[in-house]
Amino acid sequence: MSCPGNASVNQGAVLTVSALVDNMNESSNKSTQQVKNCEHQPSVSVRVLIYLIAFLLLAHMVTSALLYVYFSVKFDKYIAKDSEEQSHNIEGAKHDQQTGDHPSTTVESIHSPYRTAAHLIATNPEKSTGGNSFPSDKGSPIKHWMDQGFPAFTRNINYANGKLVITEPGLYYVYCQVSFRLTSKKTASTSNVPFVQYIYLQRTLTQSTLLMKASKTPVDKNQASSFNSVNEGGVFEFKKGDQLFVTVTDPSLLSYDKATYFGIFQL
Repeated sequence: MSCPGNASVNQGAVLTVSALVDNMNESSNKSTQQVKNCEHQPSVSVRVLIYLIAFLLLAHMVTSALLYVYFSVKFDKYIAKDSEEQSHNIEGAKHDQQTGDHPSTTVESIHSPYRTAAHLIATNPEKSTGGNSFPSDKGSPIKHWMDQGFPAFTRNINYANGKLVITEPGLYYVYCQVSFRLTSKKTASTSNVPFVQYIYLQRTLTQSTLLMKASKTPVDKNQASSFNSVNEGGVFEFKKGDQLFVTVTDPSLLSYDKATYFGIFQL
């Protein structure tokens, strides 16, 4: 037989235990929810690292864009300046031609990729024509040279009336060989006389400067005929417009079988 007072005590105990269980379940659910929230939210250090990487990428993009704009502007200025200089050089070449320019000289020849040089071959004066205007210095000038046709040529340098005309200032190597023949008719009067070759620099119409001199005296006086050569070469600094020419003591003795030549090339 149960007692009413005991039933009330038991019911109160049951309610108390039930409430305690509910509180424990609620606390457990809150803890689980907090753990889940912590799992989905990154830590502070991770977020700082992400922000730093994003900042570096943005900075790289901005820097690349600025460098592209800078170099594009510099390149455009360089192209414009180079075009202006080329145009100026061409115009200057058209309006600054030297007296005695070879007819075949053009603006394109000034910018030729070939080294500035010339090689002339002496020709028989009876088969060629030429001017004079040589200063009255030692020797008689060789006025007739072949400047076109192998092996003769001119590159970025002019030839006119027996003279080479410098088109670009600088250091040059100048060379010359003059060959002459003594025959039985000439041996008696000329075998004891040196044959002299001169190379002159002319900067005015009336004055010239001796650059080099070489001579040859035939040794065998009893020969009926002999073939001789005189050659020389040297390095000189020239200005634009300087003219070079060759003289000899007796042009009538010259040999014209490509053994007499005159040349120059820029160093």
